Amino acid sequence: MRNDIAIQMYSIKDITKENYLNGFKLVSELGFKNIELAGDYGLSASEFKAICDEYGLKVISAHIGGENKTIEEIKEIIKYQKALGNNMVICPWSNCKDLELTKQAAKSLKRMQDIYESEGFVFGYHNHGFEFNKVDGDLRAIDIIAAEGVKLQPDIHWVKVGGAEPLDFMKEYRKQIVSLHFKEYGPDNTNPEFGEGGVLDWQAIMDLGKEIGVEYNILEQEEYSLPVSESIALCAKNLEKMFK
Repeated sequence: MRNDIAIQMYSIKDITKENYLNGFKLVSELGFKNIELAGDYGLSASEFKAICDEYGLKVISAHIGGENKTIEEIKEIIKYQKALGNNMVICPWSNCKDLELTKQAAKSLKRMQDIYESEGFVFGYHNHGFEFNKVDGDLRAIDIIAAEGVKLQPDIHWVKVGGAEPLDFMKEYRKQIVSLHFKEYGPDNTNPEFGEGGVLDWQAIMDLGKEIGVEYNILEQEEYSLPVSESIALCAKNLEKMFK
């Protein structure tokens, strides 16, 4: 697997909740070198790092929720992530249902970003579809978040679900994008296995990401037409075929 591709461990949550070691083993056997975290499985940083080393995996990002964390809580997160060798934290969700909530979220996210960046970390916000709802005239919630200076991790599937064209959105916010979520988009807003959608031009998305300085393209799978392990194996096969 190319070194600019990673997998979001949430994709195999049904496996890791039963036995997290089986999850590490699977992604390693499928050729992934890089992972983005969606939890720590109750492991200490040293235990987590030892497992990653055993399976030849590098933590390149972590989804950590809660934009109202205290400075002390953030510093503990930073300490843990530094021990893993990771320097990117992404907030995976925020309440942006109306204008006031979006303004509050934007300021809170920017505050957190400032703290993380002061410690040498990259911080960003991961979108879903609802952030593309208009909350102030023609302004979408995502526009208000971005206007505050918050960096972004566009989830390509959800950008499309939200009614925007992924390439156009990437061009619009090219200076704020820190990584991309490669989540497949299919008819009727479905999430088929990566490479099985037939709607998006993934090569163009990859190329534009590279042009604007994106270091990691992160597979995330949330719907499965096959058993989870087979679904992720198909995604991995298509990723390797598409991006040699």
